[in-house]
Amino acid sequence: MIGLSGKLPESLRQTTRLSSVRLSGNNFSGTLSVFFNHTYLENLAVAGNQFEGSLPADFGITLSSIQLLLLGLNQLTGTIPPSIGNASQLVSFSIAENYFNGLIPDNLGNLKKLQRLNVGFNELGMQGPDDLSFITPLTNCNVLSLLDIQVNNFGGTIPSSVANLSVELQAMKLGVNQISGSIPRGISNLLNLKNFEVYSNLLTGSIPDEFGKLGQLNQLVLSGNMLSGIIPSSLGNLTKLNKLYLHVNQLSGGIPASLGNCHSLQMLEISNNKLNGTIPKEVIGLSSLSILLNLSWNSLTGPLPSEVGKLTHLTTLDISSNKLSGEIPGTLGDCQSLEYLSVSNNSFRGLLPSSLRNLRGIQVLDLSHNELFGEVPEYLENLIGLKLLNLSFNSFEGKVPNNGVFANASGVSVIGNKLCGGIPELRLPSCPIHVTNDNQKKKSRATLIVIPTVSVIGIAIVIILSWLALICSSVNPNERMVISEVLTELHEIRELLVHGTTL
Repeated sequence: MIGLSGKLPESLRQTTRLSSVRLSGNNFSGTLSVFFNHTYLENLAVAGNQFEGSLPADFGITLSSIQLLLLGLNQLTGTIPPSIGNASQLVSFSIAENYFNGLIPDNLGNLKKLQRLNVGFNELGMQGPDDLSFITPLTNCNVLSLLDIQVNNFGGTIPSSVANLSVELQAMKLGVNQISGSIPRGISNLLNLKNFEVYSNLLTGSIPDEFGKLGQLNQLVLSGNMLSGIIPSSLGNLTKLNKLYLHVNQLSGGIPASLGNCHSLQMLEISNNKLNGTIPKEVIGLSSLSILLNLSWNSLTGPLPSEVGKLTHLTTLDISSNKLSGEIPGTLGDCQSLEYLSVSNNSFRGLLPSSLRNLRGIQVLDLSHNELFGEVPEYLENLIGLKLLNLSFNSFEGKVPNNGVFANASGVSVIGNKLCGGIPELRLPSCPIHVTNDNQKKKSRATLIVIPTVSVIGIAIVIILSWLALICSSVNPNERMVISEVLTELHEIRELLVHGTTL
């Protein structure tokens, strides 16, 4: 039943031969003390409530028949009593997401039937060198399939004995602790391992080449450490791998082209390392990538291969903060499932390909800090899902559109270009007006007609004046007076024509 609340009745203490309690996913409160005297109890599943208190020191003895003890997602405190080693029938023990502290007892090897040990998301461990000493006795648990100690305070190193854990082990989760040292060799003995997570620790050394022998591996998460060296090409053997997280380490060398053989890979995160060389076309064209491809914050060079167009199902692509160059390939427009695309902080140049108009699902597009030029394509305002657009620090010029994402000043950045117009909130200069008005057009047409006409008339008057002046000396005084008057009038007409056309 779901939705129950309140405290458990004390009458449960007197219940005889109680064998199974399943109260998970409710809102019960109080303590669990009413259950710890039931020697016939086999299943106690109370995860996802509000229970408080701690485990009694003798709970492993009083609950001698317990098989499933699922106490996760409560508010329990205290330590794990050593008496747990007496619960010889225990198959699954989960206290995840509580407030337990201290060390894990080193007698868990007595639990021969133990399959699942989940103590993640607590406050266990002392950040000391022997915090993980309990792992070695676990090698006696021949059917162990889950070891989850993530998000605690465990220190020390991973003991080499992990290589001797049960061949049935499918998941080992050690992330978010203070674990140091290197990843032990011999990890390849765990042939059925599907999930190996040691993210956010203090691990050093290289990634063991032996990981390539774990053919069942589905998730490999080594991010947030100080691992160095190269990415082993043997990881290309992991054809069932769908999640590879190696980001925030100190890995160097190139991206192995062999990763293109991981045909089940959906998430590849190798950002924030020291990787160099070009992007292998085998990797950028891995069509199985559908959730994430992040190569940012490395020192990758060369162009973005046109094979990027094969990522037709990918939703997030980040190649920012590298040393990539060349033009943005038009095939990028084939990635029609993209929601997030960042190519910022590279040396891409040229015009934006018109094919980007096909990114109908794009929500975030960051093209900043490159050498792109030309006008801002109008198709960007037609991408109705686009919420954030960064064009800053390129060489774009011309008018900024007003619609779509451009209508929201908080959703667009265009600084560091040669742009004008746009909405007032962008504070860009006004665009120059190049088209003349009707009066200016009429005046220009009149000028084209009048000036040649006046010039012809002016030339004719000059010729007449010259002829009259020539004959003026050979006529009588009365005729000379008439000619003189005509000359005066012609001079006035000429002056009027010359000066009038210059107004």
